[in-house]
Amino acid sequence: MNKHTHHVHTLKNKTQGFTLIELLVVIAIIGILSSVVIASLNSVRGKANDARRISDIRQIKAAVNSYANDNGSYPSGVGCIGQASGTKCWNGYTLNAGGSGIDANPTLDAKLSPYLNVSLLSDPKPNRSVGDRYVYAFNSPPEVGCVASTTRRTYVAFMPESGVANSVSCSKLGGYYACCGGIACGSPNFCVAFLDD
Repeated sequence: MNKHTHHVHTLKNKTQGFTLIELLVVIAIIGILSSVVIASLNSVRGKANDARRISDIRQIKAAVNSYANDNGSYPSGVGCIGQASGTKCWNGYTLNAGGSGIDANPTLDAKLSPYLNVSLLSDPKPNRSVGDRYVYAFNSPPEVGCVASTTRRTYVAFMPESGVANSVSCSKLGGYYACCGGIACGSPNFCVAFLDD
């Protein structure tokens, strides 16, 4: 074998491609980068959903206050805003022993409809087991809101993006942490936004 032939063989061996280790390293780097991008996208999506919840609650507040100005009092009752008649929202959410979910309230929807398109109001992430609608409550028993207040009894209950409320996430959304009546906080819980302050 002469020097020229040896040189050609050496060049061929050097240009055959990546080694298995090099390919695995590249794949690992791509995997890490994609997981970081997906995590950041989920965070942005969650913040966008929470921003919409705040906007929705402001619309509800404006509608409830407009109703009160026209009629002299806030709409009475408890119900899921915009929920189809005869059905429940927050399915699986136990309000008290033996009860599950919160009923629709067509009367409440009819009162709010002149001021608000109730059919368009729903949680931006409705595929969760709870928190698929906003729950309006006025002078309700503590099972709904767990808020013992004589001056602020009109409010909307809602779920933050995580689906698990806590005092920090609720305060960031302009609400207050609440839990089911008779059930320790840490069990099913939610945020409450007061409408009559």
